Formats: sequence, structure tokens, C-alpha cells
Amino acid sequence: LACGSARYLPHSHHIDIMSEAIEYNDGTNNDQSAEAGAAEAAAAAALAQAEALAQEATHEVNLAVSEAMQENVAPDTEPVESKAHKRVDSKIRQRDTGDLEEFYMCLDSLKIGGLVQKGRHVVGVHVEDPQTQKALTGSFTSYAVSVEPPIEEIRFVRRRYSDFVWLRKWLGLAFPGVFIPSLPPKSLFGKMKESFIEERRHGLEEFMKRLISRHRFIIHSMPFQLFISKHSNTFDKQKRDVERLIMSQKDDNVAKMFQSLFPELAGSNMPTDPLERVLRLKDYLTNTAKQIQLLLESSALIADKWGDICLHSKKITSSLKSLGKVEDGYAQRPDPPRMDVSGMFQSWSGVVSEKPDHWSEGVVSIFKQEKLDIESMLIIVKTWESIQKRLSKAMERMEKYKKIDGELNEKQKAAEKKDKDALEEVRGLHTIITKILFESEVVYYWENKTSSFNSQVQTFFEKQFEVSSKLVKLWAEEKKY
Repeated sequence: LACGSARYLPHSHHIDIMSEAIEYNDGTNNDQSAEAGAAEAAAAAALAQAEALAQEATHEVNLAVSEAMQENVAPDTEPVESKAHKRVDSKIRQRDTGDLEEFYMCLDSLKIGGLVQKGRHVVGVHVEDPQTQKALTGSFTSYAVSVEPPIEEIRFVRRRYSDFVWLRKWLGLAFPGVFIPSLPPKSLFGKMKESFIEERRHGLEEFMKRLISRHRFIIHSMPFQLFISKHSNTFDKQKRDVERLIMSQKDDNVAKMFQSLFPELAGSNMPTDPLERVLRLKDYLTNTAKQIQLLLESSALIADKWGDICLHSKKITSSLKSLGKVEDGYAQRPDPPRMDVSGMFQSWSGVVSEKPDHWSEGVVSIFKQEKLDIESMLIIVKTWESIQKRLSKAMERMEKYKKIDGELNEKQKAAEKKDKDALEEVRGLHTIITKILFESEVVYYWENKTSSFNSQVQTFFEKQFEVSSKLVKLWAEEKKY
């Protein structure tokens, strides 16, 4: 699962955890206390087995991760998550979580009036209080965005979904090659439903939290600072200035900015054959996306089916009670009476009522987020490809001067110098973004994906075992009829 491929599924080990946990020895005696003791023993045995299976599953996932990394790397090249890359990414994480003054010293080397300046530092963010309003073009929902530490003169600012789209777009353009988390997807229908609004609010808050959790320069960027600190009218006016500044950045400006923001990459080597590595990365992400989509559809279907099961289990309980009343009211009813099992079905219904949430909030959410993160990585790949294309064209323009017979005239020399300067600028940008991609962002994406998956799946397993244990206890406590 962690590798987005069906062949990495831990097959029967995980699938059978619930069924193994609710197995019960039918050979127990009729004494109720003995049954309860046997149930506890069965539950303890099932827990031990589940823990052993979980450890085995974790081992299989780790092996799958290792295999996937090796399969996507040619024999003569170094794996993406090599020791060197880990060292570089470790320095990046240490820098971003270290002393704030050191980060500010890094900012001092940047161009005054540039995209990143010392601003309000943020350690927490909240997206709350959704309010739906009507406009000429239809209804829309705005959200109160506040930060920690709070901005004294502004308790919060209200932002629409389109404002979050703006923030993500211009952060991506300001920092090409840097992983920017995806937003919760758009929807054409049901946008005014409370459940949808709450799900979107949660997704927007997670987006903001992920923005501030890694690269500090994103917090101190002009798009982010404007987003958190200006009310709607001022925000709408000033964001045009931010857009113009970002679009005016030359390759050389962006390269120098990244060199200041990623000083640990200065001594690292340019990856060999970057085009081939990007193509392999793109192929991996594309194929993974297909498998994740299938997993998302299947897990969502299971969540829906469990919802149907819970709904009908309540109907069964109600119908059994009604049936009992009808039969009890029949004066000529022969003996023996029907066994009253409505209480057992009602208890069972209460236990399994947690199942839909376990699947939707656990498994479905895992694959939803991974799908969005793959989309974010593919955007980085597309950005890199556009820079690679510009580099190729710049190199082609320089080649044409070698084909000119004789000495270049003054006009040709001026053109050659201009093209050479442009080539050096785009080459510098291409180099630093390639390093950022493979030595920072790919490693971050992989580690974040696998750690999140492993943690959430383990929590899901624990919840399934908890439900199974409740069922074991339920069946053990019921009297035999």
C-alpha cells in the first residue's frame, strides 16, 4: 500500500485481523463466568497475535519501501534517499526547526524588497467560523483565518476558498521546485452543505498548518504575509503588487534567492543525468497515482457499505422487537416462543456503528491526502521540465554561433553575449532547482508519505481490534438460549 502497488499489500495478515480477533472457542462450558474468562483469554491471545502481525506488516512495508526505491533507480546511480541526501535534508530540517535568529541572519543576505523578508513569524494557524453569504454570482463561504502569535491589530481575516487558491498558486510561482501542499479539491455540487463546508474547513486548516510546518521562508514570503495580515479590501488591492513582483523575478534572482535559502546545497554535487531521473520520478508518480485512485475508490466503497450495514442493522433490531410484540399478542400461540435476540442485535449494531468512521476518517483520508500530494509533486516535475526545456533552447541558441563562418560582427557579438548571459542564468536556476528537487523535496515527500501512512494504518488496525474485542465480549456475555 505504501508504494501504491497491489503487490505490496500485506495480503491476509491485515485483512484477517478482525476475523481472527473475534474467533471464540465453542467448546467452553455453560458457566457464564467461565465463558467470560474464556472470552478474556481469547481477546488476550488475539491481541498478542494482532501485535505480532502488525510488527510483521511494518517489516513488510519497510521492505516494500526499500524495494520500490531500488527498482526506480538504475544500477549505476545512487538511490534518491541516499545517505548524502539524508544528510542534506537533515540539515534542511535542522535549519527550519532551529534558532529563529539564525534564519533571520539567512534572510539578511537576500535582496531588500524581495519575495522573502523578515515578517511576522507564525507558529500556529486556525481556520474557523465558516460563514455563507449571498452575492450577485451566487452564494459563497468565507472562513476566519487567525495565527499564533496573534496579530495585535487584526484578530483574524476572512478568506474565501478562491483566496486560498491564490495563495497556493503564487507560492508555487514564487518558489518553483518547492513542495507546496495541495488544497482540498473543488466541488460543483453540495458546496453549501454543512458536512461539505466542515470538511473543506478542515482541509484548508491542514493546508495552512503544512505550509508553516517546514520551510520558514514560506511564512516570511510576501504572499503568505499578505494573506494573514490584511482584510479583504486591502488584500484584493495589494495582491496585484505581489503578483507583479513575482512575475518580474529573473532566473538569476530566483537562483540567488534559493542559494541563500538553501545554503547546505552549495557543496552538494549536481545529480548525474537529471533528465533521466526526473523521467523516472514522473513515471513512478503517475503509476502510483493510478493505484492510489483504485485504493481510494475501494476504501470509499467499503466505508459506504459499512454505513448501509449500520443503517439496516438498526432496522433489523426494530423489526425484531415488532415481531416479538406481534407474536406475544397472538393468544393461540403454541410453545416454545421465538428466542428474543433483539438485544444482541442492538448491542452488535452499537459496536459496529463505529466502522464507517474508521474507514472514512482512517483509510479513505490516507489515500485522499496521498493523491493530493502526488498532484503537488507532479506540479514540481512539470515546473522542472519547463526549466529544462528553456535550458535546452538556450543551449541551442549558443550552438548557432559556432556554425557562423568567420569572425562575428559587432551585432552578432552583442547577441552572443546576451544569449550567453541568458544561458548562464537559466543554467544556474536549473542547477539549484534540481538539487532542491532531489536532495530536499523528494526525500521530504517520501518520508512524509510513508510515516503518515504507517502511523494512520496502525491506528486503524488498533481501532479494528478494539471493535473486535468488544464483539468477543458481547457474544461471551450473552446467555445461551
